[in-house]
Amino acid sequence: METITREHRIRVALFGGCRLPRLGAKISEHSQEDLIWAERLLTKNEKKSLKVPLWTISGSGYGYGDGYGYGSGDGYGDGSGDGSGYGYGDGYG
Repeated sequence: METITREHRIRVALFGGCRLPRLGAKISEHSQEDLIWAERLLTKNEKKSLKVPLWTISGSGYGYGDGYGYGSGDGYGDGSGDGSGYGYGDGYG
């Protein structure tokens, strides 16, 4: 069941679908919303032949995602030093 058949179109019409799918169209061309509705039209044998729910075959649909991130950091540095030196100079003037 990879493409829309005449039988599928008849079932959509009988069950009051808002629009008829194009004959021969790939099932994956239809939205998840359409396929969720259409899954109710399948026979028991058709449902058994599917390895996954019909709506998962869809290549389009709406999605939602949300994410949050938080980061914080502190830095601290301390230093001390001791130094000594000498110098030598000669000059003319």
